[in-house]
Amino acid sequence: MRFTFITIILAIILSACNPSHSTGIPAEDSASLITPSSTTVPEITATHIVPSITNTNTVLTRSTSTHQPTKTRTPVPTFTPATPPAKQNESYTLQEWTPYQADLLVDQITSYLIAIENEPEYAGVYGYSYYMEQYKYLAFIESEALLRFPDEQQAEIGQWDLCYNLALSYTPPESTNAPELPCYSKLIENGLNTGKTDITNVSDWFHTHESRFSFEITSTTPPPGYTNSHIILLENNALVWLLGKNGIFNATGLMSSMFFYRESDVEFQFIDLTGDNYSELVLNFGRSHCCGAITVQFIYDLSSGTPRRLTFLDLDGISSNTISDYDSYITALKDDVKPGLLFKSHLGDPIDQPCNLRKYEKYLWNGNQFELVENWFGIDPPGKYDDKELCQFAINLASNSDELSVIVNSIQQIHTPNFLAYREVIFFHLGKYYAQLGNWNKANEYFSLVGAEPGDSKSEWKESAQLFLENSKVENNFYRLCSKISQCDMQNVLKQFIENAKTDSFPLANEYLKELGVSIKASGIFDFDGDETFEQWLVIQHPGKQNREFWILVKGSAKIYALFVTETTVNVTFVQPEGKLL
Repeated sequence: MRFTFITIILAIILSACNPSHSTGIPAEDSASLITPSSTTVPEITATHIVPSITNTNTVLTRSTSTHQPTKTRTPVPTFTPATPPAKQNESYTLQEWTPYQADLLVDQITSYLIAIENEPEYAGVYGYSYYMEQYKYLAFIESEALLRFPDEQQAEIGQWDLCYNLALSYTPPESTNAPELPCYSKLIENGLNTGKTDITNVSDWFHTHESRFSFEITSTTPPPGYTNSHIILLENNALVWLLGKNGIFNATGLMSSMFFYRESDVEFQFIDLTGDNYSELVLNFGRSHCCGAITVQFIYDLSSGTPRRLTFLDLDGISSNTISDYDSYITALKDDVKPGLLFKSHLGDPIDQPCNLRKYEKYLWNGNQFELVENWFGIDPPGKYDDKELCQFAINLASNSDELSVIVNSIQQIHTPNFLAYREVIFFHLGKYYAQLGNWNKANEYFSLVGAEPGDSKSEWKESAQLFLENSKVENNFYRLCSKISQCDMQNVLKQFIENAKTDSFPLANEYLKELGVSIKASGIFDFDGDETFEQWLVIQHPGKQNREFWILVKGSAKIYALFVTETTVNVTFVQPEGKLL
């Protein structure tokens, strides 16, 4: 259907070319720009609709923005397609386009959009996004009309409608390239600078021209050298930054999810996260998807008068945002030597987990970006839909942050409605944690608690705990002992060994691992990401395993990060570009 529509639009545009012979019908009286004598006029009976939004947003609560139809312009229910000349020697000539014809074409495309809205291919949430994209054809014609007839009576109305249709046709969320951002920014900027409105009345002025969505303006502290600063929120989903200086205003569109085809909204706050005594703008975008919700956070430095998006440096590289399922937040660090932020996110999906598991990431500002230096886990107090008995048991059991992290990971790794089974898993992983630290007395206490739990005496967790208890009497090397037990994840064990090592052991971590009993088949250093900083690579083989594993070790500011790459049956070597073997 979209290809059919493109064909129709092209036919209408080409209809500006009339046959060289006269048809005797004035173009202004026809339903299109071409009027061949044998024309079939299809009838379309419909009412023009464009989505509008109903907001139910409250402070710190996600709104549910829902697209609903509303009546606007009177439909023009005909297309007159271009037809070939009746005679072989006839041709087409270019006909001048008039404001009337431009407005007529806008009405015809609008009527077409009405007619196709309920077609099967546009049914459902994702299908409706494809329907919204069809508004780009309407926006294209409106842009052309404004370019050719900027001084016509309908030009101002057309400009406002163009911005709206551009927003409808562009559905990606959290976009800095959304076409409605510069479009509305220019309208707001021009309205203030030409005296059509002022800051006091700009909200009413905007609604006079565009009443199909909400407009909110919030005053903020201006950066040095400016007298006014405001954040404008459009439809609770798009942000424009407005600066004033000597009575002249400049509007800059920052980011938009304005007509994202699912529910979405944005909240913003100002927090000093870089220690320069000027607050950064923190954006928290929320959006739904097929199976839940996502929140994405962005940080802008506004201190210079030019918005600059700040970045995050972590193990995965450099990113321009933080992201988590459901609700997540950024707050400033308190009582810390260096400025930075704390990012509180979810660990896993809280809908299918018995407790609300949380992950905390600590970022410090290094003068250029936010660098991840530490992370830990937690459990929120049990709520209405949580397993209150299990969650409270887990919270009460933890005696320190390390034990809490072990408990959180234990809950995340197993999905069962059996409360007793969760207790076995938690006790087992706590025992394994202390065994890895070499505290066998504490480890054996927890392994004994696994066996003491009621239930199946031959459960995998009870059998594994018993193996630990028996083997620890003759073998206190955790790595070798763990390789004999099915419930031990050897990759995770190795990862923890490496990340618990001191950073000054890099790049000689292989010597440290050999002392722990790890069989290293090959190792070396190599600049994998081309940043002139070397990483360490290892090929290891766990006891009793046939395949070897390839790992990369990266030195961070606070610890060594271990990245498992793949299993391999051979050793690995790397060659520098000039041919020198590492």
